[in-house]
Amino acid sequence: KIVRYIEESKPDIILFQEIDLSSKRSAYLNQIQYILNKTYFNYASFASNWDVNYVPSDGIGKVNMGNAIFSRWKIKDAERIKLALRTDQPSYVRYGYLRRNILKAKIDLPNYDKDIYTINIHATAFATDDTKQKHIDKYKSVLDEIDELGEDFITGGDLNSLPPNAQKIDFCEIDQCEGENLDDMEGCRFNNFEGEPDLLKPLYNSYFPAIDTSLVNNHEHLTHSTWNDTYSDLEADSWDRKLDYLFTNYQNWTSTGKTDN
Repeated sequence: KIVRYIEESKPDIILFQEIDLSSKRSAYLNQIQYILNKTYFNYASFASNWDVNYVPSDGIGKVNMGNAIFSRWKIKDAERIKLALRTDQPSYVRYGYLRRNILKAKIDLPNYDKDIYTINIHATAFATDDTKQKHIDKYKSVLDEIDELGEDFITGGDLNSLPPNAQKIDFCEIDQCEGENLDDMEGCRFNNFEGEPDLLKPLYNSYFPAIDTSLVNNHEHLTHSTWNDTYSDLEADSWDRKLDYLFTNYQNWTSTGKTDN
């Protein structure tokens, strides 16, 4: 389906999160090479954020997952920038847990007088400490450094945070299944985003978002669902929050953004 979507929509650059290089869950398929072989993309870079020989939980087994950038044009000077580890986990959990990162690369854009930076991020999702704040702050500092050099960038990824002006903040009751007791739902604490929309305000204040803050509550721009129906399309009303973003420092594109889900 991903290959078909690429062939139909013809993007020039794609930022992937949670793409597998060699994982039991995806039959040990090198998904990066597969996409390169099946599409017109000529270049890709990859930064692993979960490379463990054996994960005992949920039968995951061997996993090598990370962020990737695909491009029609030559990628050069790719760099993996490490992000802070969570401090709210026991050491034995942290040992086999994700090492999240920012993947930064320069793309040799044709008919343009300089390279363009492309930055891909997948911030922490379930931390109960200040790790998410650290990830967003580091992301902003990487973008600021590029901007201060007078260079252009396009960036995005899964920030696992709600946007400024988000109308829904606490999803505990919304995500509740029939018969569940909210008091017994450990995951409930991960679905309450109280105060988190403020995390992304510095990004919105400094750079141009693909989706303007006036549109972030429109159903067509929501990007996350708690449904897990692998073999059929999600129902239209199952998308309930926006967690994925694109920004640039090049020009205002807020009136052209489109979300596919």
